[in-house]
Amino acid sequence: MPRFSLLIAIMTILPFASGCSGSPRGGANVGTATQVTLEQLSGVTAHLPMFYYIGSDDEFHFFRGDGIGYFRLTRSESIPEFPSMDGSDISIDEIALFVTIKDGKLTAPGPGAFPLGEF
Repeated sequence: MPRFSLLIAIMTILPFASGCSGSPRGGANVGTATQVTLEQLSGVTAHLPMFYYIGSDDEFHFFRGDGIGYFRLTRSESIPEFPSMDGSDISIDEIALFVTIKDGKLTAPGPGAFPLGEF
């Protein structure tokens, strides 16, 4: 019985000791967007039928998900070339492009990709 108690204690403490904190939480706005990898963004958005690419700056690509907040990927992450807002008067988060992650790749589905009742 003492071994079983020790095993339960180790299993309870291990996630905290290893730095594992579950899925990252999104920021409240673009300025506080949480930096993630594409793999982390995939995990955070897996339950959503889609989320939004909201623009890029010199360092990051920004995304927003309903109910999950704002996230950013470094420009070094390999993602498709989405319409750029560089040099325009449009600020990040003024417009949004529907995106999903399928098979580890970020994509922008075309019109009709989501049935009307899916949202």
